[in-house]
Amino acid sequence: MFKVDLYGVAVLNRFRRLLVLLVCCFLLSCDSAQKVDGSVVRVGIIPDGSIELMEQKYKPLFDYMTEETGYQYELYTPDTYQDLVELFEQHKVDLAIFGGYLFLKVKESRGAKPLVLRDVDEKFRSIVVVNSRHEAANLGDTHGLSFAFGSKLSTAGHLMPRFYFLRNEINPESFFQKITYSGSHSRTVKLVEEGRVDAGVANAITVRRMLASGEVDQTKLRIVWESPPYTDYVWAVQKTMSDKKMNRIRDSFLSLDPGVAQHKTILSKLGAGYFMPAGQGAFSELSRIANSLGLLE
Repeated sequence: MFKVDLYGVAVLNRFRRLLVLLVCCFLLSCDSAQKVDGSVVRVGIIPDGSIELMEQKYKPLFDYMTEETGYQYELYTPDTYQDLVELFEQHKVDLAIFGGYLFLKVKESRGAKPLVLRDVDEKFRSIVVVNSRHEAANLGDTHGLSFAFGSKLSTAGHLMPRFYFLRNEINPESFFQKITYSGSHSRTVKLVEEGRVDAGVANAITVRRMLASGEVDQTKLRIVWESPPYTDYVWAVQKTMSDKKMNRIRDSFLSLDPGVAQHKTILSKLGAGYFMPAGQGAFSELSRIANSLGLLE
């Protein structure tokens, strides 16, 4: 007759329970290791419109990137361009979108690494709009009017227009009756529409979006100048970010395919056809211009 060794069975059962416990602990430790590596990516957004508008613009992108990378993305929209620089310099954000001039500043101060550009960022432009009550038909006709730049730290709203104005022998401080710094592209356009300033300069994408969407009354604005193209916006990360994490984030941007309906919707909200890798030399010409204007230390 076959006898069951009860003691042996008990030992075997305890061994099995111990093995299950060890496996669970191992899996939990792996999960904890992933979180220590940084399961949350803090994202800094250039302040160009309301928080609600920025959320509508960027939420679809980062919902997609969460699926692609496994990371959670927390968006921070500071009040000013300088606040965004300080957030990055204080390591309070890991990933941020910068105008070209802002990127040069954080690259110089904190070694920021460029990640990706939109296709449109290689041929960016600035536009001068004038309130329709004035008869100005070109940039020269704006002499003596009040004028608004965006932020002093803006590439499209200040640095590049100033460069092109000076190249055309227009010194803003003496050419215009008064200069205002609005703080953002959309704010500049609204100031001109409302007649609080006579003319102003903003990035071309923002101007055309606001005119097309009805955010501003087309009958109250007129475009009188458009700049030559230059390189502007870039997504950048902290130099301390691991290569693995940086590459995963970069690849999720690059995987957006305009041939896929969902991806095309995400890209269109960002004003992009697609993303491309950003090389280290992408802003060399802008750096030369900023130095020539004394805007880089």
